[in-house]
Amino acid sequence: TITKKAITINIIIDKVKKIYLFEPDADWLEALRYTFEPYKDKVVIVSKALSDFENEEYTKLDDAIPVNEQVDFIKMDIEGEEYHAILGGTRVIDQSPELKCAICTYHQELAYDILKNWFNQRGFYTEPSRGYMWFDTESDFYKVPVLRKGMIRCNKNIDSK
Repeated sequence: TITKKAITINIIIDKVKKIYLFEPDADWLEALRYTFEPYKDKVVIVSKALSDFENEEYTKLDDAIPVNEQVDFIKMDIEGEEYHAILGGTRVIDQSPELKCAICTYHQELAYDILKNWFNQRGFYTEPSRGYMWFDTESDFYKVPVLRKGMIRCNKNIDSK
């Protein structure tokens, strides 16, 4: 049977030239490979985490994506490594004129402000997702609970927002 999720994947993949998926958790790799087997000509699965350095466990966006290949969209939710992954993708981000991003910022308290500043310096239009995420600190009496913005949306080509 064809599920709604399968139809959504087909629609998205039909519209793109290439998708890069980064997954460091070996337990998920088999499922990803199975899911995207019909699209192996368009979907590149990289079995490493993203950061701003390269070793056996981590890679940089700039090293994973070929020079002069433009990227249209980056979606990132990588457990607090978002800023480091962005730093590791500076070349890709700078050379992609139509780039849009949706990047999670709730993992770290100042992540939204840091990423907003970084993208604004590069001429991006930025906006937060609606609402906030509540982080209760009941396990640490001396910490104050905080509200964090969940995600930042970035658009390099302001005319197309």
